[in-house]
Amino acid sequence: MAIKRRQEPEPLAPKKTKKRKHKYFENEKALALPVIQHFNDNGFEVWQEAQLSSHAIHDIVAVKDGLISIIECKLSLTLSVMSQAHFSNGSCNIKYIAVPAPDKTRRRRKMSYLDRGFPLEVCNRFGIGVLYVHPRPDWADNKTHHHISVEVVPNMVASDANGPLYTRIMKKLLTIPKEFCEAGGKGGGYFTPYKATIKNVRDIIEKFPGIHLSTIISELKGKHHYAHDRSARSSLRSCLKSFEKKWCFVDESAHPEKYYCNGEEPDADNRFGKGTK
Repeated sequence: MAIKRRQEPEPLAPKKTKKRKHKYFENEKALALPVIQHFNDNGFEVWQEAQLSSHAIHDIVAVKDGLISIIECKLSLTLSVMSQAHFSNGSCNIKYIAVPAPDKTRRRRKMSYLDRGFPLEVCNRFGIGVLYVHPRPDWADNKTHHHISVEVVPNMVASDANGPLYTRIMKKLLTIPKEFCEAGGKGGGYFTPYKATIKNVRDIIEKFPGIHLSTIISELKGKHHYAHDRSARSSLRSCLKSFEKKWCFVDESAHPEKYYCNGEEPDADNRFGKGTK
């Protein structure tokens, strides 16, 4: 009986480097920056990563003259971003999709340049505006400047500053910090009622280091998302000790416990009442 020799394992293929999705835009955050700058320069109030309904988080919300515009930023004009913009009808007057402009110098073939013809026609029929972001490298200062153009003009739902849509949306927007997180980001970086409560709690602790939890609740004056102050007291105690321990330090050496922001807590000797001579 012939003995089979053990075969040597085949060498692993070298890992391929991750290919960038676009020549000038590394990700959707880089694409959203010139779009935000464009709306700011034209006198709009701009919010990023705003949640206006229970099922949608919008990259950019721009408001001016009683009109609410929603802009979704993507590196490609796909069906998913078109449906995302289409189903935001109840939250805005105007809806846009912002995508990089086609690179004519790089894509010489006719079919490659016209591959957006059908998606643009779909956006036109459903009243979705399309913004092209044109990167323009400036070799003099070694920077890339951007120009925004309207490829498809959107339909507009008429409204005014006293209308029900504007009143309802602005009531939500005024509770959201304009620069809480960058548009186009991933991983749940959007404003929620819990984050609003924690922001208020952190502001109070920064203002009054060593404050007690009961005083924090009284200083909030009902500005939290809990049903009542009793549930806020029990929930905040566990949240500040676990989820928010990166910035919050709880001194449990005495009763009642004291709350500090990291970097403001007392030193180790004084924390346990040992004092230094």
